[in-house]
Amino acid sequence: MIPSTGRVAIVSAFLLAWAALVLPGPASPRALASAASGHTIVSLTFDDSDEDQYVNALPALESHGMHGTFYAITGQVGIDSGSLTVAQLHDIYDAGNEIGGHTVLHPYLTEISTPEATREICDSRDTLLGWGFPVTDFAYPYSAYNSTIEGIVRNCGYNSARADSLITSRPYGCVTGCPLAETIPPADPYAIRAPDSIQDNWTLPQIEQLVTQAENNGGGWTVLVFHHVCADACDPYSITPENFNALLTWLQTQNVSIETVSQVIGGAVRPGVRAPTVPPAPAGANAVINPSLETANPYNAGTPYCWRTDASAGDSASFAETSSAHTGSVAETVTMNSYSSGLAALITTQDLGQCSPSVVVGDAYLVSAWYHSTAPTRFVFWYRDANGGWHFWTQSPQLAAAGSWTRANWVTPGVPAGATALSFGLDLQADGTLTTDDYSLTDSGGPPTAPTVALTSPAAGNVLSGTVTFAASASSPAGIARVNFLVDGAEVATATSYPYTAAWDSATVGDGPVAVTAQAIDTAGNQASSASQADTVSNAASRGGNLLANAGLETNTGGGSAPDCWHEGDPGTNTAAWTYTTSAHSGSHAENVTISAYTSGSAQLVTAQGTSACSPRVPAGSAYTLGAWYESTQPTHVLLYYLNASGTWVFWTQSPAFAASGSWAQAVWTTPPVPSGATALSFGLSLAAVGSLTTDDYTMIPAAAGAPGRRA
Repeated sequence: MIPSTGRVAIVSAFLLAWAALVLPGPASPRALASAASGHTIVSLTFDDSDEDQYVNALPALESHGMHGTFYAITGQVGIDSGSLTVAQLHDIYDAGNEIGGHTVLHPYLTEISTPEATREICDSRDTLLGWGFPVTDFAYPYSAYNSTIEGIVRNCGYNSARADSLITSRPYGCVTGCPLAETIPPADPYAIRAPDSIQDNWTLPQIEQLVTQAENNGGGWTVLVFHHVCADACDPYSITPENFNALLTWLQTQNVSIETVSQVIGGAVRPGVRAPTVPPAPAGANAVINPSLETANPYNAGTPYCWRTDASAGDSASFAETSSAHTGSVAETVTMNSYSSGLAALITTQDLGQCSPSVVVGDAYLVSAWYHSTAPTRFVFWYRDANGGWHFWTQSPQLAAAGSWTRANWVTPGVPAGATALSFGLDLQADGTLTTDDYSLTDSGGPPTAPTVALTSPAAGNVLSGTVTFAASASSPAGIARVNFLVDGAEVATATSYPYTAAWDSATVGDGPVAVTAQAIDTAGNQASSASQADTVSNAASRGGNLLANAGLETNTGGGSAPDCWHEGDPGTNTAAWTYTTSAHSGSHAENVTISAYTSGSAQLVTAQGTSACSPRVPAGSAYTLGAWYESTQPTHVLLYYLNASGTWVFWTQSPAFAASGSWAQAVWTTPPVPSGATALSFGLSLAAVGSLTTDDYTMIPAAAGAPGRRA
């Protein structure tokens, strides 16, 4: 690709102190013989680990009996569907091709520090050796190199390195002042000269000219550089499969040899060299480089040093530095102009340690940033794997838009196994603007910890009636997002700020013993619950002794056909339609069910059989007088269920039939003693034939002693 010019990496002291350089062996005898005879050698090289090289280039090479050199970006291998996998690299190698190195993450090597360049070059080769490839040759990303980078390549164990755009390639790339071919052997094996990378607007004759110009001028070495091999316009750096096949067919007609880079350069496979790693910051220390965004990136104007902009495909987003900072003189504004999907964010640079913070597996990290925005934002996180590849990891709960500087805090889950570093930032996932500044990422010193929570009011054993005020104490290193209050496992009230208090109307559930708990959820999503305490709901006195909540069916917060604390059921084989009707016995609402086709079972409105206490809690051995008003075209029964000790609702019994009635009539029946192990009762009227049943005004009252089974 087009080289970077005028960019020089800083030479670190440790590189200058390395041992004497180990030079590669001489060029292969065949290559030297070709050079002596004026013969032309052509090498087919492929950069960037693009998956279409496997799909389109490999079969073409095999069908023509040719081999090439595939330079792999190891941190990209297996990351997405557009990149080669390790298995595909092995298929390419097993077919007789060479696998070379092309760094871990494909940076401009002259724009990063010497230690970072060393990691990029050495670690990519070390990974390829670990995958089983005898790696000897390297290609510079963007053809960006200098003497320092050449020395790193040599010391990392490579025998050669290829650049491009240094051989005449008309009408693209170098047109005048460049040689027509590389010499055999090259004058500098760590600066092998090649023509410009082949692009999608090149014609087949223009590509062929790169070979014929060497053939017609005394021979030499022509190194062709391919990236994508795919259909028209798939990428600016591409050749179509048709043109690639035609080129290989044409090469078979020429007096040239097709050899891999390693066949031309020669030399032994040297041991791997592991570059120095960057250790994690100590617990409690801010691991972010340039956290206040004050240091500019000399190679990317408008973006702070050690930060990068990220926007998903399909989104229209822009990024700009601003002097309206939280502290210092620089902040960054992200603007989402047209949101489609994904996100736009300023995130820490995803590299091998110059900028991305190294982390401890299993530890939770405290992250913070200051922001103001016109749309909600959240923290987004990626992690780096052991091969240097980056993967999306997790995101925080949504943070509300803020008109003035606001601090966002969150605690991550434990860093996943295999992760070596993190990259993060605040994002936009909607149209709007986000300005950010003053970031922090600190190791908490261990795995995530659950919040603590205790219910402080009401006291255990209290009788609850009317409006009840819940209170709890809660804390978490991440900060408390909310405290939920639960009655028999159902959330009935929530507090989102300190002091954690909330009001609840206890008349919304049935009377009887209940279990009350508080649940704290912190900003990292960790949860903890208080010990459950036993209280008793008692609102019957205000309802004339009736234990039921919403007995008149008047409350319907869901807006459907079922009133609050009631459940519509139609077990068996029948066709039932439910209506929340205004034709009521009293008040303004009742419930109607109409069966239009009947085979078996029944349609029944019964008190809700959940954990919400809508079905009253009862002691075993007690009896209750049940009542309901109804109109019906068919006989009806009172059906009765109980909640057993294992928490399962089971059918218990039913009353004798109550006759059909064209006007409002009351069905009253007293139950047998509640079975041993039962903890709650659910009941209602049923319809078990084609017809209509309307019900209203239910009652459940403790029965007088000695009155079980009475029917009225």
